[in-house]
Amino acid sequence: MKCPHCLTAFHDNREDTPLLEDRTSRWTLFRRTCPECGRFVFSLHEEYSRFQVEGDNYYHDERSFLCYPRAPSRTPLSEEVPDEYSKDYSEACLTLADSPKASAALSRRCLQHLLREKAGVKKGNLADEIQQVLSAGKLPSYLLESLDAIRNIGNFAAHPIKSTASGEIIDVEPGEAEWNLDVLESMFDHFFVQPALLKKKRDALDAKMKEAVKPEMKKPSNKLMHSTNCGAPQFESDSRRYVPKNTIGGGCYGKKIFPLHFPYPFNRSPYRMRSNKTVQPTTYWNRI
Repeated sequence: MKCPHCLTAFHDNREDTPLLEDRTSRWTLFRRTCPECGRFVFSLHEEYSRFQVEGDNYYHDERSFLCYPRAPSRTPLSEEVPDEYSKDYSEACLTLADSPKASAALSRRCLQHLLREKAGVKKGNLADEIQQVLSAGKLPSYLLESLDAIRNIGNFAAHPIKSTASGEIIDVEPGEAEWNLDVLESMFDHFFVQPALLKKKRDALDAKMKEAVKPEMKKPSNKLMHSTNCGAPQFESDSRRYVPKNTIGGGCYGKKIFPLHFPYPFNRSPYRMRSNKTVQPTTYWNRI
């Protein structure tokens, strides 16, 4: 048996409390306790079609009525389903046990509203709107088959008012009201629940990718070394190196540190021509 409260299956272990007999039936109260949620489930059992054998009463038929809860629970809707749809669905579930006619009318109206807003069908009767969705073929195949079954189970051909006036309370076929609710749940899952779940997963993945980005590499300190045009690092603290006071001589020009192994610059003349001009002799070397 499945608990009507929490929808958990459990072994049927009931306690029977015999009640009185009336002119046509014998009544018994069944009490069950769900081991999962710990709530009671009460049913009223009737034995009817009485006949007598040697003065004793016997009954041909029997049936049970669920007293508490009034109707089996259905899977709670996700918070992603908007109120404009969830309210009609919840009301259809609550009225299912007392009036399947009213439940089917509410679910048909909710389905028609959903098709117009989310599936983009043109307004018409419910049967034509379902046909538009089937012809478009944009929904998954299992949803298309479920929608087509609504017309067949509800026998729209014999009861066209179900299509032309979807909210009208009229007789329903066996299982029609329950099927309408099942289809609505599948449609809600497709249009609202799954897109929301995928969005959450994408956002979580984006956050992980941002965290995985490596930090910027630290720049080397200028206090340790310089790089010359020749590509060889030279240390300022090396007292064996010499610095050209000006650009005369040496292999690297400018203010770069350069190791010199000659007593004189490459231009051995005390004068050097630069831009066709003569410059005065100068002191070539200075210790650091």
